[in-house]
Amino acid sequence: MLLKVFLCVLQIVLRLGRDHRESVCQKSGFTLFGKRTKRLAKLASLTGMKTNQFTLPRLKPGEQLWGIYYTDREFAREMGDPLRTIVAAPTKIVAEESAARLGLDSPWAHPLTPDQIKSIRESATRHSEQSRITMQPTTAELRTAIEVLKTLDQRLNDQAAHSVMQLPNTDLGDQYAEQIEARTIEQTSHIEKVVMQLQNWREELLQQQNQRVTQSV
Repeated sequence: MLLKVFLCVLQIVLRLGRDHRESVCQKSGFTLFGKRTKRLAKLASLTGMKTNQFTLPRLKPGEQLWGIYYTDREFAREMGDPLRTIVAAPTKIVAEESAARLGLDSPWAHPLTPDQIKSIRESATRHSEQSRITMQPTTAELRTAIEVLKTLDQRLNDQAAHSVMQLPNTDLGDQYAEQIEARTIEQTSHIEKVVMQLQNWREELLQQQNQRVTQSV
């Protein structure tokens, strides 16, 4: 359990968390609709996506790109007519059937315009570049992560030793001690592997920094 918790913390330290998707609908607007519309509004918050979250599927001969929206156009307009996903298909019917297989309720397909396709491609490129920059940790962050991992490794060993000391000097106590030892070895071995990977990564970044300094001189 401690290892799982720490790995979550490590992701935060290295800025490896993912951005939460923004909700497409406002909760205050739910009261304006009936039960059916509330269900669709909830679905909109889960499936409505921003342009830069889409990737364009590959086209096969005879296919074109279709944007998938809501069939209920009045509801769609109330929600800002969110683009739910993009599919490649030869016809409108096939596009809507493909969207339904993806689990989208009441899909309505409409061909993407050249301007939409261009905007999506540009947004996807900017998002990819920004993600690459954001995901790159600094050497200081890696050093901190390594130090915390080493502290966790020592803590697990100390806790295991303390737990073994509390066990009775019996056959059952010996069995529990063996289990504790095996579990601790497994956990610490995983930590040591991660520490080694982070150390190698940090050394690579330091070498890259030194090379850039040398080239700039």
